[in-house]
Amino acid sequence: MQDLIDVYGRPLLQFVLNLPDGFEQPSLSPAQLEVAQILRDLCTQTADQDENVRWLNLGSMLTGYLSEVETSPAIYFRSQCGGDTEIYSTETDAIGKSLQLFARDVYAGFLVKRPMKEWYFGFHSAHYQSANPDYLSFCNSLLRDPRLKFLFPGDMDVTAADSFTDLIAVQSMFYTSSGSGGGLQLVSFLDNLLRVAHARCSLSGDTSLTGFLRAALDVLEEMRELAAGRTISVPVVIGLANVEFVDVDQLSLGQGELRKVREGDSKYIPRADTTDALLAFEVPFKLLSKTKVPDDDSFPDFSHHLPHVEKWRNGLQEIVNRSLLAIMLASPSGHRSAALVISQSVFDPMSVVPRMSWQEHTPATIAEKVSITQSEAEQIHSWADRVLREHPKNLGVAMRRIISSVGTRVDPVDGLVDAVLAWENMFSGTPETTLRVCGSLALLLEPKNFSAREVLFAELGAIYSTRSDIVHGKANEPSTVQVLQQRARAVEIAVQAMRRLYEFPDLLKAENSSVRGKKIMLGRVLNVDDDSNVRCE
Repeated sequence: MQDLIDVYGRPLLQFVLNLPDGFEQPSLSPAQLEVAQILRDLCTQTADQDENVRWLNLGSMLTGYLSEVETSPAIYFRSQCGGDTEIYSTETDAIGKSLQLFARDVYAGFLVKRPMKEWYFGFHSAHYQSANPDYLSFCNSLLRDPRLKFLFPGDMDVTAADSFTDLIAVQSMFYTSSGSGGGLQLVSFLDNLLRVAHARCSLSGDTSLTGFLRAALDVLEEMRELAAGRTISVPVVIGLANVEFVDVDQLSLGQGELRKVREGDSKYIPRADTTDALLAFEVPFKLLSKTKVPDDDSFPDFSHHLPHVEKWRNGLQEIVNRSLLAIMLASPSGHRSAALVISQSVFDPMSVVPRMSWQEHTPATIAEKVSITQSEAEQIHSWADRVLREHPKNLGVAMRRIISSVGTRVDPVDGLVDAVLAWENMFSGTPETTLRVCGSLALLLEPKNFSAREVLFAELGAIYSTRSDIVHGKANEPSTVQVLQQRARAVEIAVQAMRRLYEFPDLLKAENSSVRGKKIMLGRVLNVDDDSNVRCE
């Protein structure tokens, strides 16, 4: 059995041979022995092939359409081994019912062991489609669907495609809110949909047949909504480094989750082997344009959609930044530890694989690792809920500068400048900018003790002066030791101040930094109990 496991992997053998979970050395029935021998013969036939070609060919052999049994070999083998092949569903839509049948027949192809970890292109089912006589009618039904037909605006009047040649001619071009675009062929619609469905299953951790069929129906409905011009929500996964989980595997972040990397993530998450954690959430997604393929094969001009794309990208980055800030604010060492972004995957239904971007090497950092325990997970959940809901746009610069100062600024001078810039974004104003910024910080952080406030004000003034000397090019630059010490303190102050602002909704939501600083200088945080309720005196 081990020889088969090495080639096909345990999931495929468990499904086709109808074996129990965690099987080791099972006692096989005559039918199971016969199927196992067939699988072994296929291994022998393909032994000399390139490993990637072999993977594709083995999948094709197991999922090609067999007209004599009206299903795929994998499903037929499973039934012979006593496995359940029924589709238990209340689906009444004709397209959905056909989709589930097709998905069941090719499901095993996605289970065959991949030859390498980083192989992002999912298994394709074109061989099954071309041999299945029902696929032509399925595609014709797509063109008659009240919503899906709008995916192919140049072919909505087509009565019926009579052959695969006709199907190939039915195509369109699209452009999405994420800035991605390309061509869409009717003949490959099913293959694209199934690959997207399996990628979603891999992301959720449920790669069972039932999960796959459910995901396929979900993606079909998403395609219908997109075709009708509506907005859907699609998963986004951010790969993070510099994170460790101690006694917890995952935690909720309000709009998503933060979790450990699982074994199956390498199929669709770039550099999964060097990724410590995954931040998963959903973002709005829409087709901005669907158009007929130009007769001259030129690419349509979608430049007028660029403002929408910029807004979408900024919105996605805002969620990432707010999540990173929440992690910092929740951590006891938030001014010293930071998670680092190393990859991004957008699981949109218009792409057969997630839209991925990544850094070849983990960014250099001097930040400590974010260590997540059960108690800290609860704090992160609480902070994420608040930051994602409440963080104002006019504190966006402070948020981004705190993140960069802690996480990505290796040069201490850059880190110091970023941290003090965060101070200014929170409290600056004119005239007397230094007084406003340092005075606001001193009052905010030491509202009850004048002596401590006076000492802190002097310390902040010295740091602010160093930053000004650096920015304005003073001849005598501060020493490395001085910059390192002041950088660490400046970041600590920035993080503490941000935490404190969340205790005062009116300060957090102030119109601008000048108004916020003025309220503090006028005593907003004085004579306030620990629960942030103003005392009546």
